[in-house]
Amino acid sequence: MSKYVILLLAFVLTNAAVQAQLLPLSQSKDTVPPYQQEPVYIMPTFTPNGDGYNDVWKPIYHTIIDSVKVLVVDKLGDTSFYSTKVDFSWNGSNAEGRWYMNAFYTYTFRFKVNNEWYEKRGTVKLLR
Repeated sequence: MSKYVILLLAFVLTNAAVQAQLLPLSQSKDTVPPYQQEPVYIMPTFTPNGDGYNDVWKPIYHTIIDSVKVLVVDKLGDTSFYSTKVDFSWNGSNAEGRWYMNAFYTYTFRFKVNNEWYEKRGTVKLLR
């Protein structure tokens, strides 16, 4: 009997597609071709406490990204972070350098691959 791991690749496309891929347990994620990986991984939590680990919130790209628009808002809907830089990172502070409090923030992450826009939405937890 073969054992399999179900790797769910979920990202919002224009038609809200969700893909699933069966991989043998012996096949590590490092050997999966890039087109079978989620094109962008967004960390669910970051800890900007200066220890050198997860101090910034940024995406991990598995493909070449042409453009980005990212918006992070707090629970009241006020903008906490915005960027159009592909290589952005957020350290948990505002433009004046004041730190935001520990909380969940909602993000909208739009990215363009091969002249087509995609969107991911979710929450990120800021934890010091």
